[in-house]
Amino acid sequence: LAHQFGDISALAGSLKTSGVRALETSEQVLSVHLDTPIYPTGTNPADAIQADIIYSSSEFGSTGDGVTIAVLDTGIDTDHPDFTGKIIGQLCTAYGQCLNPISAEDDNGHGTNVASIIAGESGIAKDAQLFPMRVLGEYGRTSDWIAALDWIKLHPTVQVDIINLSFGTQDIVDGACDAAFARVFPGGLQIINQLVEQRGIVMISASGNQGNWVKNEKGEPVRRFGVNAPACLSNVISVGATYTSDTNPLDVPETYADLGGDWPDCTDTELSMSDMTCFTNVGSNLNILAPGFLIEGAYIDGGFGSYTGTSQAAPVVAGFVALLKQNNPNLSPNTVVGLLQDNATSYASRDGYDI
Repeated sequence: LAHQFGDISALAGSLKTSGVRALETSEQVLSVHLDTPIYPTGTNPADAIQADIIYSSSEFGSTGDGVTIAVLDTGIDTDHPDFTGKIIGQLCTAYGQCLNPISAEDDNGHGTNVASIIAGESGIAKDAQLFPMRVLGEYGRTSDWIAALDWIKLHPTVQVDIINLSFGTQDIVDGACDAAFARVFPGGLQIINQLVEQRGIVMISASGNQGNWVKNEKGEPVRRFGVNAPACLSNVISVGATYTSDTNPLDVPETYADLGGDWPDCTDTELSMSDMTCFTNVGSNLNILAPGFLIEGAYIDGGFGSYTGTSQAAPVVAGFVALLKQNNPNLSPNTVVGLLQDNATSYASRDGYDI
């Protein structure tokens, strides 16, 4: 048994084929579904988005003070000096990867980088607080991150203002995927909607790094527009990646396919903050863009390093939302989306989609 959820009538775990068949025929079981795998989707971004204007503004003067971001990822380097005094709690729900359920220690590096982009010493919201939740390593499962959200739902006295989700499935969906997600994990959608609509928590997720290429039933690459889950959910802000104004052309790979995994066979020659990366999944449900190429931040074992991906663009937005929430804690998620889009630069359309 991996998870027994508290807010919904659901269990997650591993079964043999015979066990699955037994559950499917049981009158006490409503439905049985595959636990979909999830994967990390993953220059100083504060300089790139001119966050210093908000830091020093007489109207705002924001640094994220008093705002808490739950970072659901591979965990965090708890001893890293970038996070001194900023970690208010920890949780681990990554099935088979938790030596201690209240330790989110990171042995991957991805989550540490993401958390640093949000609230490290050179992060966007450098005075914000962090609640790291380890929900995956090299990979995880949908039930792992839903279990973390379940914990948040069951602990309303624990302050969480923003949730960053820098991971995704390999499926790409154009438009809201709520109905499809509900068929696979109906209780999970219920928790997400309650946290956003009733608690006012802003959820932000990476759109994915496949450049809208997936494999069909024959294993052949085909183009499919849209974004990964959870970014495709209607109550989640989806974020794609741009370059930064100081991107060095020599740093851009001849093809992103060289990075392995599902990275697409593409590259870019236009390399400014007004240029979307070719690896960004784009569709009608992509909400906003932010810098996501070679974003420097903390790394495990006290080091520093750079990551590229929509995983890095999402925490840039999460940090910016923390700046907004410091001055107006009651900003609703819908208002936040409107503020982000109304004050963002409009980009030229790509593949028929205007961002």
